Amino acid sequence: MAGSATRAEDVAWGVRWGLSFAFCYAVVALLLYSAGGALSLLAGVVAAYVVAGVAAGAVVGLLRRRLDTVPGVLAASVAAGIPTWAALGSVGFGRLPHAWERSEWISYAVCVLVVGPIMGLTLHRRQR
Repeated sequence: MAGSATRAEDVAWGVRWGLSFAFCYAVVALLLYSAGGALSLLAGVVAAYVVAGVAAGAVVGLLRRRLDTVPGVLAASVAAGIPTWAALGSVGFGRLPHAWERSEWISYAVCVLVVGPIMGLTLHRRQR
């Protein structure tokens, strides 16, 4: 999949993908804000999308050479889901992970272990 790309090029590729997702989600957040949302929440959501996009993109880029197999996609999806859902959960729950309650950790685990792989497999199938 990555051919002769260097590891740095793979990471840059992943970060570009992550930022493109962050941009799309930020546009949705902006549209929702324009319908009457709170500016402070918008800023936090957009910041979380950017942080998650860069972090998850870098992880996927590091694992890019494994993205041609289903197990590789699943591993990358779970690994990318860790920073993604931590950032989004921090905004959604209103506190950083060290202060999360048990129910919030359960929601986080479900998102990392279920939602991320579903999204990864969906993108993988569309690439083929």
